[in-house]
Amino acid sequence: MTVFSVLRDVLTPRQRRCILTMQVVSIAMAFSTVGGIAAIAPFFAVLGQPQLIAHNTVLRWAYVHGGFLSNRGFVLALGLGFIAVMLIANLVSVLGSLAMSRMALKIGTELQSTLFAEYLSRPYAFHTRANSAALCNNILHETARLTNGILVNGFLLVTNLVTAAFIMLSILLLKPLVALAMIGALAGGYAL
Repeated sequence: MTVFSVLRDVLTPRQRRCILTMQVVSIAMAFSTVGGIAAIAPFFAVLGQPQLIAHNTVLRWAYVHGGFLSNRGFVLALGLGFIAVMLIANLVSVLGSLAMSRMALKIGTELQSTLFAEYLSRPYAFHTRANSAALCNNILHETARLTNGILVNGFLLVTNLVTAAFIMLSILLLKPLVALAMIGALAGGYAL
């Protein structure tokens, strides 16, 4: 049995829908992370070469329509924009991680309650044969292991994989040769 088949059998349809919802949240977290990373490029580009303001159409449009009187004010505004985008991206990540952890803990609590109710509904003969410490271990520790070990780490794994995919895709769109070289180097490193 795989982990996915066990989860499918153990979880209720509502819990499975919640897990799918958390996967959407993880994609939003990945997208905000990549957006935060991408926000640094214009700021550092203009910081290193202020003449880009006059040569780049997007930067020139923002400079003219923003009502800036000097390059210094525009660079300051780009820096503040970068900080704002990073704060929003970090806020999305924190709130998403909190939602994922809460969902996993809620599912764990529901599993504990279900398992406890199942044990209580068993006949007396079952309890005379069963080790109460093993039953308590199943209720308290095994469900926590499922919650923390599989659900929370699974959510984080999906978030990180989607983030990496978004980063690779953005690099592939912007600089295809650099992206292919990076993919080749990564693939070669794993082959060793």
